[in-house]
Amino acid sequence: MELGGGYVYANRTIGKEIGDGMSSVLIEMQVLNYSSDDNYIVAYQVPDDDDMSISENVLPKEKEDSIRILYDKMRKIHHCYWIVRKSDGMIFGPMEKKEFGRQCKVLNVTVEMNPKYEMDFVR
Repeated sequence: MELGGGYVYANRTIGKEIGDGMSSVLIEMQVLNYSSDDNYIVAYQVPDDDDMSISENVLPKEKEDSIRILYDKMRKIHHCYWIVRKSDGMIFGPMEKKEFGRQCKVLNVTVEMNPKYEMDFVR
């Protein structure tokens, strides 16, 4: 699904097209709800532990450490919210719902997700 500005939703991920039909994943599985406008993408994600592994000796140590920290934060939050600013590709997240609401106000994000898609997952 095209989200504008070269951003896509596919296979329960949010990505950015990089050419030749390829895209770089920005928000990993499982993106269960999302919405976008001309300026922002907002997303709700419940991380999939099966997809949160790092192949040893593939990335530089610093990148591995950064990814581990990100994955740990996603596991801790579990119900993750994200904002992608299309103009510069800046990604805000993962965040808990309260922080997400505050960040939307700070950034003047007006696009909203339909909450019916989260009800089965958020308790």
